[in-house]
Amino acid sequence: MKVRLLKFLFEMVIGLVIFSLCTLIFYTSISIPFLIRDHRYWQIAGLFLMGGFISEELIKEVKEIK
Repeated sequence: MKVRLLKFLFEMVIGLVIFSLCTLIFYTSISIPFLIRDHRYWQIAGLFLMGGFISEELIKEVKEIK
């Protein structure tokens, strides 16, 4: 249980880092070569990543309860 919780928190942190990095790039208009045009897509990808991890963990918890 602790290992899964740590894995979940680690994945959430990765998603938040991706999202906040891309938000920072979006609002400050920093031109990092590989993110010049695609920063919005990376930001959306960070959100989907977080949402995917949250739903995956919730499904596992519900199955364990049953």
